Amino acid sequence: MLDDPDLSAKLGIAPQREASAPAVFDASICGVLYDAIGRVLALVVIRSGFPPDQAGAMLFTADEKAALAGPTGKVLDKYLGSSTLKYQDEIALCLALGSVLTGKLGQLKKPGTVIDAADRFPQQPPAPESPAS
Repeated sequence: MLDDPDLSAKLGIAPQREASAPAVFDASICGVLYDAIGRVLALVVIRSGFPPDQAGAMLFTADEKAALAGPTGKVLDKYLGSSTLKYQDEIALCLALGSVLTGKLGQLKKPGTVIDAADRFPQQPPAPESPAS
């Protein structure tokens, strides 16, 4: 009843509004989220038969991520709330790792791609020489 502005005005009271909760999800989390979404969408586009160079259109630009960060943060705060605050680092890690792995999978799908992985393996120290007998 108190949400009715006419009744509230007659009684001389203002309708109660919920206090806004502090923001939980910051812009960096939202940026990582859209990086992951973009990479998944790019893989879907490639799987649908489009060339990989066209699939790059599904990746979000820095401006797009910045424009989406505020509204996305508000929606995440609304539905996930502060109870997930203690897991924000884990959420960021999962999204970043998912984004990196999805990008790696996308590289495997490109025909003719040669991946030089020699620099990704730790160098083994040379074996000690055995003493001459």
